[in-house]
Amino acid sequence: MKKLFWIIQLFAVVASYPAAAQAALQTPENVVVSTNDQVLQVLREAEAGKNPQSAYDMIDHLIVPHVDFKQMSQWLLGEHWSSATAGQKESFTNEFRKLLVKTYATTFQQYAKEKIAYLSGQAPEHANVATVKSQVIKDSGTPVSIDYRLHQQDGEWKVFDVVVDGVSLVKNYRVMFDQEIANTGLDGLISALSAHNQI
Repeated sequence: MKKLFWIIQLFAVVASYPAAAQAALQTPENVVVSTNDQVLQVLREAEAGKNPQSAYDMIDHLIVPHVDFKQMSQWLLGEHWSSATAGQKESFTNEFRKLLVKTYATTFQQYAKEKIAYLSGQAPEHANVATVKSQVIKDSGTPVSIDYRLHQQDGEWKVFDVVVDGVSLVKNYRVMFDQEIANTGLDGLISALSAHNQI
């Protein structure tokens, strides 16, 4: 579960850079690096001011335009996506978005002072998919390897997965969600996410 928090929170960081600035830095690595630098600074200021709600509001406002939530939701639900109603698709996507934002806002503060080293991330010319490799250097313990996966959508690079120490957010959550759907159905999964988001 702790590693899962790493996946979610580090995924959310890269997703939160303003659209205008992102368009001016349209390489995957620049998007990731600039995003991390900008958002970490804001989080540190929010921490210093003891105002975590401001960090949550910022992420909720910024993350949506820069993450391919529709594609992620399709992958997360797998075969269940095609049989879901339009209302179920909308509800699931919305609750999953809240999960990412909530987890990031409530847990990332403790990692805001860590150092991030970038290893690679330039996409080949005309490529539509890219991976930005990085490591989080913690004060103690083994560095955490993070691969940000992005693809181009309407001329912008958008995040669709993050792989932390070999663990994919999409694959990991898909297993968890499949189990919940098998037990309680898709509506049960949506209700469980909604209840978790209210905590």
